[in-house]
Amino acid sequence: MTSILTIDKRHRAILSYLASSNLQSSYNVMKNELSSAEGADTNSSRGVNGEDDQRYKGLLEKKWTSVIRLQKKVGQTTPCGMAD
Repeated sequence: MTSILTIDKRHRAILSYLASSNLQSSYNVMKNELSSAEGADTNSSRGVNGEDDQRYKGLLEKKWTSVIRLQKKVGQTTPCGMAD
């Protein structure tokens, strides 16, 4: 069940990113594909609006920033030959 919630959050965060970046056609395509996917949960395809919009706004950017920061830390703490 946890992975389903994670997927739902990911979809909503991506939809929020597309909407805030003014990529309306990409937003509509993704929303339609999510709603028509086999076995799609109705909650994962409802889109982002109202309270959900505020909840997921900026989430992807925060995650991307965290990943980059952690990669830098790993690069700094890993001996040269061990990073590969």
